[in-house]
Amino acid sequence: MADKIKARIEKLSKEDLLSNWESSFLDSLVQWVDKGRGLSHKQNTTLQNIEAKYSEDKKAALNAWKEGFTPEMHENLVIMAHYYINNPPYFRDLAVKPCRKSLIFQRKRHIVPCAKTNMQPA
Repeated sequence: MADKIKARIEKLSKEDLLSNWESSFLDSLVQWVDKGRGLSHKQNTTLQNIEAKYSEDKKAALNAWKEGFTPEMHENLVIMAHYYINNPPYFRDLAVKPCRKSLIFQRKRHIVPCAKTNMQPA
């Protein structure tokens, strides 16, 4: 059982887009399993959620989103970022990031601020 869990975690750990939290969570699971403990229901559910997030279908959708992320979309994102930086408290944690040209926001994080400012995502 522990070997199967570790194999699942190892496969996920290779994902380039893991958040810091996800990476830390997976590391903690490895330590947990190495101590001979089984996963709790909540740990297993969270692991399954992370696996679902990085399924082949989800990765294909993310790649399609990245390929379709236009300079106009980035420009709109920067405009929204400046709006939210100057009008806190909403989306402040997201607003600081778009000013980097290399950033491509996740689709859901792009659409929500667009809706709040009445801007249409491209």
